[in-house]
Amino acid sequence: MHIRSLSWWLSILLLFPESVSGQSSDFPYKVELEEVRHTNWPTLHSYALAMSKGRCLIIGGRRDGLHARQPFRSFPAGERNSRIYILDPQSGKQYSAGLESLPQRLREQLSSSNMNFVQRGDRLFLTGGYGFSETADDHITFPLLTVVNIPQLVRQLEAGRVDSLPFRTYRDERFAVTGGRMGAFGDTLLIVGGHRFDGRYNPMGHATYVQTYTHEVRRLLMTTDSEAPVFLPPLQEPLHLRRRDFNLFPFMSRDGSTGYTMAAGVFQRGMELPYLYPVDIRGDHIRAVTGFQQLLCNYHTAFTPLYDPLSGTTHTLFFGGISEYHPDNGRLVRDDRVPFVKTISRLERTEDGQYKEYLLNSTMPVLTGAASEFIPDRTHAMTSNGMILLNSSMPVRRKIGYLYGGIESKQPNPFDEDETDEATQASGTLFAVWLISDTTQVDRFVGGENPYTYEVFRDSAGVLTLSYELQDSTGIKVLFSDMSGEEVSEMEEEQRASGPYRVRYRLDSGGDFKYEFVSIVFNKRFIVTRPIPTHAD
Repeated sequence: MHIRSLSWWLSILLLFPESVSGQSSDFPYKVELEEVRHTNWPTLHSYALAMSKGRCLIIGGRRDGLHARQPFRSFPAGERNSRIYILDPQSGKQYSAGLESLPQRLREQLSSSNMNFVQRGDRLFLTGGYGFSETADDHITFPLLTVVNIPQLVRQLEAGRVDSLPFRTYRDERFAVTGGRMGAFGDTLLIVGGHRFDGRYNPMGHATYVQTYTHEVRRLLMTTDSEAPVFLPPLQEPLHLRRRDFNLFPFMSRDGSTGYTMAAGVFQRGMELPYLYPVDIRGDHIRAVTGFQQLLCNYHTAFTPLYDPLSGTTHTLFFGGISEYHPDNGRLVRDDRVPFVKTISRLERTEDGQYKEYLLNSTMPVLTGAASEFIPDRTHAMTSNGMILLNSSMPVRRKIGYLYGGIESKQPNPFDEDETDEATQASGTLFAVWLISDTTQVDRFVGGENPYTYEVFRDSAGVLTLSYELQDSTGIKVLFSDMSGEEVSEMEEEQRASGPYRVRYRLDSGGDFKYEFVSIVFNKRFIVTRPIPTHAD
């Protein structure tokens, strides 16, 4: 959904020729994909997914490819997915039913794309989603939470019909989020990041839409379907949570504590480039890991987390998708048009919150993966928060799940060529994903460390000083923010030569600072955030 905007400045740079090197010894597996052919499976992307006894429940999404640039061509109503499916990846059997008999506002939401969703037991929670609303006579983000009773809905689909019985719907403007992700800590549901987008998309910022990022993790307590959800105070962060179309995966520590990682996503404020660093989310706080950069997967794509209980490490595999960087003949290539890629990568999160990224030797067969989902094989041991367990009793060759659907492209950058209709399409392909034990397997380490830092000082006269040293000519952009959810001051980007700098800013009036954080973006890629001192140094 809203994959990217038109970039007027393009660059393809060869970076870090030595950065794709080394090996990983703590993940002795290789990954293989096997195409599984089933007759007449739907072609879909950007849908919501739940599991029921090994089968997939699929709601919403789109049947066309990447959206067009022109408002009158983007997200046509006729390409919405207006059916609900039960798909069996093992046998290929499917059931489906149309939405015609449902109440109109429910029907509209359930045919939208990029709903936020999470499954908890036999219930599927859906919030938001973007699509055409006959009620509003416009494209909107739907202000709804819908709770789906999965067993009831499955029984209806097997009978070839669907009515409103399996659904409970709640309306609140805080549910109007698309392009975010959902998670859960017990009975507390999370709506992480995302934005509200009302109107018709265009890449130039013309007045065909209104867009508002949430800048937060919205939390709601929901214990039963008969009681309305209760909103808890959100976790707000004005800079690091301003993102959408990202991947959100769980992690776990050996003591049983859990959390989520918000990986990459788009777009940086004022720049049509993705965020590259992850954000950790625990029960009541977040942590932006700006010292690390995830280079090989920057948009929503199929992924699966694997957990090693001996080391407490989470290994998350990402399959294809869209990325600012991709390997080419042993080098890492940067393309600021952020193309479709074939890369399969692994992000390693250690128990103490350190990240490393690896490039796998296997690749996607075509440019696909964006806006697809991973279907886990739940016959194997899993953690309480849905990760596949890695252990010594695993068979040498193990099918861990499937990749299904997504956007398939014939070229890396169809959006910039205005060829989205001709070059992209929704995929109906199913790939089995095999994890194969192989102690000789070598994954190539990708260097993604943030090389920049700075110090911040405040004097008694209300002057803020930022002190840093540059090794090369570097683009510098400074942001000042508070906790309200919006940046309140943004400096123009400057190109600065190598050398030491002490840059002064007067930000207060009458001694009262209205800002709480200062961030520097170095070279449009690396960001470092510091709290502003409350008193003079």
